[in-house]
Amino acid sequence: MAIGAKLKSLVGVALLSGAGGFVVAGTVEGGASAPEATAAEAALSLRDVPVLEEAFIDTAPADRDDGIEVGELGVDGGDRNSIVELAREIAAGEHGAIDSLLIAHHGKLVFESYYLRGRVNLPHPQASATKAYTSLAIGRAIQLGHLTAADLERPLIGFFEDLDRTRLVEGAESITLHKAMTMSSGLRIGEERMEELEKDAGRLEGWGEVQAYLEQSAPVTGESQSFNYQGTDPRLVMQVLDAVVPGSARDFIEKELLDELGIAGHDWEEDASGLPAAGAGSSMTSRGASSGTRAGGATYSSFPKSSSPGRPTGFSTSPTTRSSAAASWSPTAATATTGGRPTWTSGVRPTSALPPRVAAASSSS
Repeated sequence: MAIGAKLKSLVGVALLSGAGGFVVAGTVEGGASAPEATAAEAALSLRDVPVLEEAFIDTAPADRDDGIEVGELGVDGGDRNSIVELAREIAAGEHGAIDSLLIAHHGKLVFESYYLRGRVNLPHPQASATKAYTSLAIGRAIQLGHLTAADLERPLIGFFEDLDRTRLVEGAESITLHKAMTMSSGLRIGEERMEELEKDAGRLEGWGEVQAYLEQSAPVTGESQSFNYQGTDPRLVMQVLDAVVPGSARDFIEKELLDELGIAGHDWEEDASGLPAAGAGSSMTSRGASSGTRAGGATYSSFPKSSSPGRPTGFSTSPTTRSSAAASWSPTAATATTGGRPTWTSGVRPTSALPPRVAAASSSS
């Protein structure tokens, strides 16, 4: 999935939300309300939430007074027949275990549907898509001047004055923020050693996590600085964010990223360091994830089943900041194919949205 260049917002990643009603085979009758989780269901793990008896499909989402502008599929954009056909196929299980599918076009939510464990008010785990939100937070920090684009190539240890550099492994100084964001830090910590670190939780508190990782890794070499999907790298990225922004990383993400995008109905678990879990741990409602699209353009917000990582699709700044920001940084739409890992490149900007059927297929892959 990708988003239009005029879109302000975060691209949705995983299937989960719905509203209103449209009569299709095996779905709720028109006029019904979107399925909501009860208080008891909201307290459960998503995997324990009961499966919906009927799919809920709405081609004219209801205005829920949540700041999201709504429209009607076919009237405000989109091929109604093909999207409803796709929704039928999802309801029949032809595209895997999908919890919800939402489509926004030119700032309006024009389609909303829920299946299986999808509920309009239930935050859905983002799994590895959390890495993309961590990357977006770094972009926001650049946008606000807490970092520069040049800092992406800055040695990561330069962000932490209190590190005991005499204890760091050989090559630690070659790890840049960009390398950490692209899963190529070069850190190699054995499974047993990592388990020992995690048992000694106090050692990982605060920036002690950075010290521990850079001490316990094998030497960092050019050969080891190849792509390796691991939890240490996004945690280092979150540590940098916490080191450079005013207040805490959690407050910054809440106020300067999620609130600015209009994303309500979210949660973000805490890691052993005390910081937001950078690799996995965020949860959002489907409406929350799609609400940032109000500035215009088109996006497809979807949530696969809880056991499948979401696939982020991109991010674009608001019109007032896009022109100045684009010259120095832009998240890349390539994150849609990288399993959610943070990827940041200059001069790359999403320019078009995939057709709905392609986008939905991508979100459940």
